Order: sequence, then structure tokens, then C-alpha cells
Amino acid sequence: MKFDILRGFIDTEIRGANTPEHQEMYNEIRCFLTSYNIREGKYEGNEYLINKLSRDTVIIYQEYDTPEGWIYSQDARVCDIKKLIEEIDKAAKKEGLNVVS
Repeated sequence: MKFDILRGFIDTEIRGANTPEHQEMYNEIRCFLTSYNIREGKYEGNEYLINKLSRDTVIIYQEYDTPEGWIYSQDARVCDIKKLIEEIDKAAKKEGLNVVS
């Protein structure tokens, strides 16, 4: 069974608990994804990195801290930003976070 990067990202970065830290992470991720001023760039979460390629597309991949330094997973997921926002909003709502509209 192949690991689903998107599911892992949502479980790690959005779900877990209705805490101020999770609310802040959700707000920061959503701001990064929706900002028209950020056309390209990277957002570093707790375990996952979002690489914004354009206003419409991102790549999500996992980072690992090893004794030799940080390495990135060989699996990555290319996502449409609008679809990703729908998924994180749905997960945030289930967690009881304040969902940005």
C-alpha cells in the first residue's frame, strides 16, 4: 500500500487537536496558499514542505531529520491549490478550527 502524501500532510499539519498551535498552522498554510503576492516559494510545516510552483500548483513532500541532515521523501504529491484548500478546510472544520472563508 502506497503512502498517501496528502493524507499524511493533513493528518500531521492540520489534524490532531483543536489547539491554538493547530489554528495558527492552519491560518499560515491557508494564507500561503491563497496569497497572490506569493507566486513561488516554500512553506515549512512540522514535517511537510509545500513548494508553491505557481498561483495554481504546489508540490507537497515530507522532510526527515537524519544524523546526516535533512532529507526529503522520494514520494511527492502535485496538487491543485484550490483542491488542496478544499481538503484542508474540510479537515480543519472536522477538528473544530475556525475555517477561513
